[in-house]
Amino acid sequence: ETLLRKRGNCYESIQKGHLVRQQLEELNTSLLKLQELHKRAQGKRNSGVKKEEHQARYKDIRILKKHKDEVQELFQQTSGGLSSSSAPSSAPAPSLFGLRDAARGGEE
Repeated sequence: ETLLRKRGNCYESIQKGHLVRQQLEELNTSLLKLQELHKRAQGKRNSGVKKEEHQARYKDIRILKKHKDEVQELFQQTSGGLSSSSAPSSAPAPSLFGLRDAARGGEE
């Protein structure tokens, strides 16, 4: 968000946004696999794992899911509603190659 506010919609901010989206997708798939493994482990009768350990795993998975949801919501807020939430004076206006005054001409 700070990069986007500071430099506008540049190559670096687009690249970082794409990287964050990829990491969020990977986190989603990993969390789903982890939940699936936990369900399988709970279903086994002779797993030898105590009830407390199952509860601790379930609690950890819930915390991970909560953190994932918070990060995803924060990313969506910063990437989606940035232009509507920021004041025009606080962020530089998007410009072509930084030449804001080129269209005015004569003011050299």
